Amino acid sequence: MKKVLIFVIALIMPVIVFGQTCDTERDPATGNNRSITCDAENSVVTNFKTTSEVTAIDNGVCTIKCTEELALSIDPIKKVLAGMSFSYPLYVSGERKCTATYDYVTYNKKIKDLIKEYESLSGAAKTTKGNELTNYYALRKQCDNFTVKGSDEFNEYKLDAKVKLDVETSTGVDKDIKYKFESLLDYTNTVTQDDVVYDNCQYNETTRKCTETGRTITGWQETARVIGKYAMENRYLEKYTGKVLDKPAANTCDAEDRYFVGLNELTKPLTGDTRNQGYKLTLYAESLGDNLMRKNAPHYDRSTWKLTATCYYQVKNFMYPQQESSTGRCIDEMCNEIGTIGYMYRIIDLNDPFPDREPGANWKGKETIISSTKDRITSLERFRINLNRNSIKRVRDYNAAQGTNGYTTFDLTDMEKSKFIISNTSIITRK
Repeated sequence: MKKVLIFVIALIMPVIVFGQTCDTERDPATGNNRSITCDAENSVVTNFKTTSEVTAIDNGVCTIKCTEELALSIDPIKKVLAGMSFSYPLYVSGERKCTATYDYVTYNKKIKDLIKEYESLSGAAKTTKGNELTNYYALRKQCDNFTVKGSDEFNEYKLDAKVKLDVETSTGVDKDIKYKFESLLDYTNTVTQDDVVYDNCQYNETTRKCTETGRTITGWQETARVIGKYAMENRYLEKYTGKVLDKPAANTCDAEDRYFVGLNELTKPLTGDTRNQGYKLTLYAESLGDNLMRKNAPHYDRSTWKLTATCYYQVKNFMYPQQESSTGRCIDEMCNEIGTIGYMYRIIDLNDPFPDREPGANWKGKETIISSTKDRITSLERFRINLNRNSIKRVRDYNAAQGTNGYTTFDLTDMEKSKFIISNTSIITRK
């Protein structure tokens, strides 16, 4: 099965899938608290956007104002087999644009005056003035380093929503499945500066002096982008049994951000029922934004934008279609067609038991039928096959008796033992 990665590039649709355009449905809503419903075939995109510039910093040295836009995308209806799994991410592309304007004339005059006063003092008065000078220059650094990665003043653009998912099943609702944020592309911020020829004080914190330069910054513009997804927390599969775990253990493999459908889940929708779309998925996203302030800012608030997304997943049960234990009446429609056990036996490579498909469907809940694992099989005696004209004829007669199913059909006992091997010890013996 191919995995398709869908994400939103630079907020402007269309959605990109491995460099190719995919069909999307756009949600026209503009409110801060909105609901959307997924499409049967296409992804659905909705946009949140600040209505005006928000002041992030106004400290007397500079004023920084920012805007933000988010594009959120949900997948279409999911189709899955009982015992298998699906993911349901909320893709997000965020862009913050900030503009800084410096009061450079006032700044240069004041810092020079502070330096001059500092140099003229001594003792405790000099220490007090030095602290005032340090604090004032810190305001300049807050302006200059707002966009500088690695600096103490760096105001990184981050998304920090609270997202969860409710999954309907035939027996109830699996509620409050937690989501986490995962970046799909590296964080980027592009900055351009404006300057003029002006006697700028290039302040040295060690010497507490400034040097005169020919140019000074009058402002800058930054565009910062974050592209990622909110997805379920990873699940882990226990090897050989297929048991689904929330945390890794000694004998597990990472199943990634998946929801595993039960082996006994009922088929839905039923054949021909065009009004029923399947089992309901309800995704709740709070604190989507705006994301313009750092958490320690006095007007920090990310509770403005909220989203509820409704979708569905459709199930076919080809493994264990259910019936009533008391009456034997089929509950799942597939039971009428294939009975209560619908899987086929096949030879597997224990080093790669699930080639080109997801693990979990055949074995979860049926561990008791596994009589041998890789380690045990490796230690067993080998078979010796004695072929002659008579034994070859018996093998051919056996295959012919299997009808049109050919050499890969296995006639097994209740304990999954080959009847042919049991009854033909002269042909197949342990070595």
